Amino acid sequence: MRALKGGMDQGILPLLVILAFAAGERRAHTAEPARPIELTQANWGAGRCSSTACHGSPTPVYGSRVFRNEHTVWASRDRHAGAFQTLYSDLSRSIAKKLGQGSGRTLPAHQDGRCLACHSTPGPAVNPELAATIRQDGVGCESCHGSSGSWLALHTTYDWDLLSSHDKEERFGKVRLDDLAVRAERCVACHVGVPARNGLPAREVDHDLIAAGHPRLNFEFSSFLANLPAHWVETGRNTAGDFPARTWAIGQLVSSRTALELLESRAKEAARVGPDGPSRWPEFSEYDCASCHQDLRSRPPGTKVVGAATVPGVPAWGTWYFPLVSTLADLRHERDPAATAITACLGPLRTSMNVPLPDASRVAGEAGQAAQALDRWLATVQQETFDPAKTEPLLRTLRAKEIGRIEPSGPGWDLEAQVYLGLVPLRQSLGQPLQNDPGLLNELRDRRKRLLAPYVPVQTTSGTFPPADGPPHH
Repeated sequence: MRALKGGMDQGILPLLVILAFAAGERRAHTAEPARPIELTQANWGAGRCSSTACHGSPTPVYGSRVFRNEHTVWASRDRHAGAFQTLYSDLSRSIAKKLGQGSGRTLPAHQDGRCLACHSTPGPAVNPELAATIRQDGVGCESCHGSSGSWLALHTTYDWDLLSSHDKEERFGKVRLDDLAVRAERCVACHVGVPARNGLPAREVDHDLIAAGHPRLNFEFSSFLANLPAHWVETGRNTAGDFPARTWAIGQLVSSRTALELLESRAKEAARVGPDGPSRWPEFSEYDCASCHQDLRSRPPGTKVVGAATVPGVPAWGTWYFPLVSTLADLRHERDPAATAITACLGPLRTSMNVPLPDASRVAGEAGQAAQALDRWLATVQQETFDPAKTEPLLRTLRAKEIGRIEPSGPGWDLEAQVYLGLVPLRQSLGQPLQNDPGLLNELRDRRKRLLAPYVPVQTTSGTFPPADGPPHH
């Protein structure tokens, strides 16, 4: 097997990695025997990528097959690198203290499994001595690329380049991030939440965490990816002009499917333990926060509250992840059986969830069916090309969802935010001159302004109300 020019062969690299670790870490006087770990699930940690000859160059190395500064970009510019250190912040200490109220014991955030599930790299270390070091990496290389136990040495060779991304994943566990659906799945595991599976703990932000001060999870794949400091260059289909629109559409479906899988898991647990069991059902993080946490002031006659629950006293379910999935399904309804199935599944599920106490068994079944329908539709959407002829009708549909006034939070804000986050990548995938249409650009600026600075109530002679017409007051 040939080694890369200027690199290391398969046998030498693991030995040097182990020696480097031995030289840089304080060793215990008596090491406990390590349990055998399946290499495809074992982590070496981000530090094993940091050599200047590998991915730790201070600047890109042009002429190389990779930039070689990937670790440098991640460590210096990517907020994922500081995910574990965040657990020592004042906010994290406050959250931990509130979570411990009533129990008599506060578990620090950096020791709480609920926090570590997303604020550190998932999976076991190659050996126990590495575990604490890898934890401090935060969300490191292997969080996205997969545990490197079986491919760390191999991926430095020319033979590795001869393998397809599918083979690298199937045979060695190297995640094929060139596939946008697979890439989105790595993100949503923490940014949406997933039940415990594949030997990993559940990763979710529930109502307890939100009530204690953890930010609500509002994930949208295309915008998160666009704002991520890139340490890679897109290849293949991802270099086409429709990349932003494909990213948005695939992200919508993957995020929604993942939210449904998490709901299914929660509902199954609630059904298993019954009404008197320890399960908290329904899980309030599934609902719009402002449905319950809102100002109960009166409103002027005729004021329409956009997106509010249809039944007073019942919180609105699924206001973030599902409104545009339904819109996309309705737009494709006549020619896409998979999209038709989505509409047929989400309607009954929304009805089941928008009651004071949903039937857990029924919700589990309906959420599972909807997740499977989304999975089938995703397989179709992944193969599509979002050329201007397809993108422009999508753009028109979203632009038609005009909201005259939005609250600082709530169902109306969620919908308007999702519309804006959809319009931006769809516009980027249009051809000239549509992409730079002044009317569209002005509309995007106006929508963004309203989202960032929602209305401020103004004092009138009859009370405090939003302005009757025109743009929000500031």
